[in-house]
Amino acid sequence: MRPTLRIDRIDVSKPPTVRIYLTQLDRSGKVLARKPGGYRLLANSLPQPEASRVERFIDRQEPLALTLVLQTAPSMSPVFKEVIAGSGRLIDGLPRGSMVGLVAYAEVVNKELKPTSISTVKKALGQLGIKEAIEMQLPDAVRDAAEGLGSRRLPAQRRMLVVSDGITADIKLRTFSKLGRRTKERGIAIHSIGFAPLEPRPLRTLHAMSRRSGGTFRATSNGAQLKAAFDAFRDELRQQRVLTYKLPKLFIGKVVDFQIYAGDGVGSNIVQAELVKWAVGQELGGKRSRRWYTSPLVVVLLIGSVLMLLTALSVVFWRIRLKRVLEHQRKLVRMENVSESSDGGYDDDVGDDDEAGEEFYGGKGLAPSLTSFGLPKGEAAVPSTPAPAAGLTPAAQTGAALAPDAPDSAGVSAGVAPAGVAPAGVAPAGVAPAGVAPAGVAPAGVLVSPPLLSLPLLSLPLLLQRA
Repeated sequence: MRPTLRIDRIDVSKPPTVRIYLTQLDRSGKVLARKPGGYRLLANSLPQPEASRVERFIDRQEPLALTLVLQTAPSMSPVFKEVIAGSGRLIDGLPRGSMVGLVAYAEVVNKELKPTSISTVKKALGQLGIKEAIEMQLPDAVRDAAEGLGSRRLPAQRRMLVVSDGITADIKLRTFSKLGRRTKERGIAIHSIGFAPLEPRPLRTLHAMSRRSGGTFRATSNGAQLKAAFDAFRDELRQQRVLTYKLPKLFIGKVVDFQIYAGDGVGSNIVQAELVKWAVGQELGGKRSRRWYTSPLVVVLLIGSVLMLLTALSVVFWRIRLKRVLEHQRKLVRMENVSESSDGGYDDDVGDDDEAGEEFYGGKGLAPSLTSFGLPKGEAAVPSTPAPAAGLTPAAQTGAALAPDAPDSAGVSAGVAPAGVAPAGVAPAGVAPAGVAPAGVAPAGVLVSPPLLSLPLLSLPLLLQRA
């Protein structure tokens, strides 16, 4: 195993401050301790000042998400107890608030727990046992574990530990390299502990998967080495270095290549990250946070749009309604004028049109008056004076309406009405005939204004119609 200096994760949520999570291992896979001043940061190949703070991951008490992928086939039976015991020690040493998942597989995935509490996983570990199997399904188990680690509610740092002999139905290295790349794109690092008591060749699948995802591969051949591998992985998680740098403001808004060099000239992998302005609480590759007023503004715009739509629909409805009412009133006036012309006067049928208008509005007293809708004066219901009969004077016509034997006790001659008294059947001057309302006055029991007056916001169409 080569010495390892690896950037596991970069936190750029508070630019220009950058936090780098760094792992350094020696040839045996153990954590290599180094003084805080022994690391140098290059940002776009430009040397930066020393880190303002160097901490251990366990001291920060940041939670992480870890999923154990354990093979339960008969080939693991010689070290199965060490696997269960090492898994228990590992999860006990995680920071407070960490979440752990479990995937046990053999010929099929026979146990799957998405990241949950440590106590639940420890209970499930005690229930695992060896399962008979012929063909192992390692790729399926890794995919299930990666899917469980993809939840947004999990901590930002996510790891997977695979304990297997590397034997699987699909032994193509291309398959495992692709698995490693895909999990790395999702921010998940795959670490593996391989057990091969005889031939280490099958462990190439685990090595390819860990190398592509940015994890650590450890090979073992017996129970003691497997126990030591579990302890080394636990120390790798707990002793991870967290370096804090404050970059110049000229890097804000740009994509920066980060690389760490150790004092002995060993360089880390290059990790690219964008220092987004106003990015608060976002991890590498996250989206820019929204302003506080965005949501209220969207709600106000939606409500305003709905109100405008309802107002427009109401205006259209009442304009159509008003047009129908005016047309009906004009029709009634025309019918009344025709009836007067044919009958030569007023009779008891005049009220029929009023009743028809009331039926149109669903009941008596609901028909609006003509004057309330601004009907032109030329179409108003004005009674016409009947033409005098041929050869008779008005006085004679009036006298003809009187009985021939009527007494003349009032001193009125036959056929002549007294002064100041209107003849029978003729309304006095300035007084409308019975059943006909005077000009500008609505009949009793008739609404003076349409329903639009109860809607102040919708009175504009009425004003336009009157104009």
